[in-house]
Amino acid sequence: VSTQSTWEQKTTKTKRTTINVESILFYGTPPSVQEAAVKQEQDMQANDNQVKLWEKARNDVESFVLEFRDNMYGDLAEFVDDETRTNIMQQLDAAEGWLYDEGENADLKTYQEKLGELQAVGAPVTRRKYEHDRRETAVEVLKKTIMRFNKAAVNEGEEFAHIPRSERDKITAACTAADTWLLEKQQAQD
Repeated sequence: VSTQSTWEQKTTKTKRTTINVESILFYGTPPSVQEAAVKQEQDMQANDNQVKLWEKARNDVESFVLEFRDNMYGDLAEFVDDETRTNIMQQLDAAEGWLYDEGENADLKTYQEKLGELQAVGAPVTRRKYEHDRRETAVEVLKKTIMRFNKAAVNEGEEFAHIPRSERDKITAACTAADTWLLEKQQAQD
């Protein structure tokens, strides 16, 4: 019982003081500030994209020089004569020197033009390799096509009965001409 009376005896006094607060809360960003921030972000993204394009163009030039130089003595070696190889290698060396010297800070367009120039120099060699790699397949397709048309031209069956003999003779002549042309080209390649 005595503990209760102690509890009741303790009272807390509260003093209330009025404090004047001026509210300067800002609910949302004004549209003009938002628009300015969006424009600034778009400008930064556009700048980043330009830098990426510039870096890619510079890297493309450098990659082309290094890879094409290796290929001149590798995959492309049999498709280029020594004089042409020497000429191309000199141009690649000059491009590499330019890239690390005065081309170090060239603009995007300059890098793109330089890459186009280098690709034009190497195009005849890569074209020869491309044709060589696909020649065997093309020859087989042409031979099969000639054979198929020759069989159709001499077929007297009902399936081709509607084609007059004069037209069949033209087909046979065209097949013979194509076969002769192919043989000549193959002999020239050997």
